[in-house]
Amino acid sequence: MEVLKRGQLKMQQMAFMILAVFLLFVLVGVFFVSFYSGQIKEKAEIIKKNKAIGIAGLLANSPEFSCGSQCVDADRAMILRDKEIYDELWPVRSIRIYTIYPKKPIVECTAESYPNCNYFSILNKSEEVKTVESFISLCKRQGEEILNCEIGRFVVGY
Repeated sequence: MEVLKRGQLKMQQMAFMILAVFLLFVLVGVFFVSFYSGQIKEKAEIIKKNKAIGIAGLLANSPEFSCGSQCVDADRAMILRDKEIYDELWPVRSIRIYTIYPKKPIVECTAESYPNCNYFSILNKSEEVKTVESFISLCKRQGEEILNCEIGRFVVGY
């Protein structure tokens, strides 16, 4: 009888040890998964930011805006200001263009305020976005051949 009880006790001990080792591996696995899922979110955010930086440069040089290398035509930006046709074309949440030099109070460009304005809101799908920016020359035509260029920021929200 005692041999049987001792055998049953050893079997119970073995079962508890297997259960304890299994639970230990489960806890280590949960920790491992949570650690790497946090890193995946960070890497995904970095990839989104890098993509937005690339898109900001591409958009600033796109035919819709460009008047040369890193030069944005303010007249074209004014025309594109309220065009919803481009919402699906550009894979970004917002596009804004600011004049930063010469420094002036911010005046949004509308049909009434143009060309005495310094802020274009081209696309605005959402207010709460993370942004990246690229410095550009923002040029306005004055006459046939004269360009009046200012330093600006091309801000893209993603």
